[in-house]
Amino acid sequence: MTTQPNLLEANIDVIRQYVESKEGQKEIQSFIDSLHQDVGSPENYLSVCKQAEAAASSFGPATINSIIERLGRFIKNCPPGHDPFHILRDLLAGLALVNSDPFVAKAAFKSDVAASILGTTFHDIGNAVTHRYDDKKRKAGHAEIGAWLFFNVTKDLLTDGIRILAAYAIAAHTHYLAPLKVQEPEGFERQPYWYGIMFVNDDKEKPYGFAPILTRFADRLDNNGVTHFCRHLLAQADAVESGGEDLTGDTFFEVNRESFLILFKPEVRRGKHIPPTTLEHCKNYVLSNFGGGPYSRDDHLFRVMAELMWIKVSQINMLIQVVTKEGVDMSDFSRKKARNYVEYVLQNISGSPYFDRSWEVLLEAWDTLDNQTQGSWFEGFNYILQAYFEWLDTLVEFASTDEEYSPLAKEIMQKLSFNRVFFR
Repeated sequence: MTTQPNLLEANIDVIRQYVESKEGQKEIQSFIDSLHQDVGSPENYLSVCKQAEAAASSFGPATINSIIERLGRFIKNCPPGHDPFHILRDLLAGLALVNSDPFVAKAAFKSDVAASILGTTFHDIGNAVTHRYDDKKRKAGHAEIGAWLFFNVTKDLLTDGIRILAAYAIAAHTHYLAPLKVQEPEGFERQPYWYGIMFVNDDKEKPYGFAPILTRFADRLDNNGVTHFCRHLLAQADAVESGGEDLTGDTFFEVNRESFLILFKPEVRRGKHIPPTTLEHCKNYVLSNFGGGPYSRDDHLFRVMAELMWIKVSQINMLIQVVTKEGVDMSDFSRKKARNYVEYVLQNISGSPYFDRSWEVLLEAWDTLDNQTQGSWFEGFNYILQAYFEWLDTLVEFASTDEEYSPLAKEIMQKLSFNRVFFR
């Protein structure tokens, strides 16, 4: 029988073993069932907000920093693609939405807003102790495990009400549209999470229900644009992420040769292709943000979200233009220079201590490209670098609207910053 380890002291591998065990899955699912019961309806969500409101006045940057410090070793253990800098960018995006959006400014409860910041920041923390692409294997996936982990690790840093709201937002960020069948146990279905903007006593000036929605917004923002392009490459190339196979470098590449050779194809073809090129994958994500679909149903309420999403959409459209244009200047081209530049940009957008295991695989694919294709991607990554810093500058500007959070936003920017020019 596997017993629950001390989450503050136990080795990460020991915690992983527990959360993926039958005993751990049973406990986590019991916790998720209680979240559905306690928060998963308009009435209960409202009740928890009211219960948590008294303690919300003390929530601020100091609380966030304390939680980041407490979760530091878990953040560092998040794999390429769902890595430490992804988490910091999600925090910036959460602060940008909370501090700048006029609709969020109407929020009926400070506790709802506090939980929104926490959900936007820590929704992927479960990836530190479980494999992201094992999500369909067991009752609890990375979102459910992350909610349980966050709730237990922050016990003495937050009151119960805010912890419950934040944990619910973390669990709900994957946005199941229907019950999801898992492999173990047979017949089990993971249930969708309630979410929605409601109004206290039908007063349109007192909305609530922000935490799950803003958490998904932050995730969507980093899962679009040039950050998504880089994250997709890294996650696909990470051996542990891609199905948990115990393979690295050229061995992993050879096993998955067909799918990896297509990652760097500078193409956006008509129709649906499996596997898609990375540009096609990112373009498909762009399209999912419009047309009144289930993922964007609430976007119209949030002016700042719409503005930020258009920036990310424009990034992918521009990246496609840059990479697929004809007549790239090859007069100063060097394969070594191009390779080093791509590695530099990816590594600094990731911030993962495990970056090298992804880069080993990507390099196998990169080295198969001819000079002309590498030259096109060199131009593409030059644009990625430019667009990335423009994006960070925008997030910091929006996040700093509230003077209380401006120092934190600038501190995060400093952690994310690196040489913007490098070879150029």
